[in-house]
Amino acid sequence: MKQKVGIINNYVDPRSHPHDIEGTYLIRQFLGPQKEFEEFAGSGLQNLIRYAVSHSISEDYEVFHAARMTYDQYLEIFHNHQYERFYIGGSLHSPHDPETWINIQQQAILDTQLTRVVPMEGVCFGFEQLALANGGKVEKLSQMRQGQQVIKWSDGRQETVRVNHSEFVPTLPPGAEMLAQDVQGQVFYGIRFSNGDRGFQHHPEFVNQSL
Repeated sequence: MKQKVGIINNYVDPRSHPHDIEGTYLIRQFLGPQKEFEEFAGSGLQNLIRYAVSHSISEDYEVFHAARMTYDQYLEIFHNHQYERFYIGGSLHSPHDPETWINIQQQAILDTQLTRVVPMEGVCFGFEQLALANGGKVEKLSQMRQGQQVIKWSDGRQETVRVNHSEFVPTLPPGAEMLAQDVQGQVFYGIRFSNGDRGFQHHPEFVNQSL
């Protein structure tokens, strides 16, 4: 059976949710008045698709829009052998925002930890979602990190990556392995979780590009 890559698109316009202060702040500070959310979200999704396909065996992919997904739909695709891997993308939201679509996604990832047949990779928001599902914590940074960040991989390599986050995973979840962190050793930028899933706090899909 020919497999394909599954991509969870978490770009949901926070301006439609007035109580989402963090997302609204990012819209103002990050996009600015000249750049529409749709343009930003479309570009972000295309970069994630290119990254996912380039790191997969399959060149076929299917995009699922998180705001439209139900719990049962997540369960169905997470147990479907036709997918090679699921990529859980970034967002202008926080995993702590009281949004129904965020809670549904979190619960579905958590409830399928031991039964899923498809591995996952999380990026930024997606990384934080996986950390929570694996028993970790997500906390606020004292200062938002934007632009370039030097990280150190577990094999000693250093790399300059793109970051845009105001939250972080402060400690390794149970049974997890550190893949990368900042050179100060304060923030994890890559983790392999105990079930084999992995995640990155930075944006590997935006290599050599402006966010």
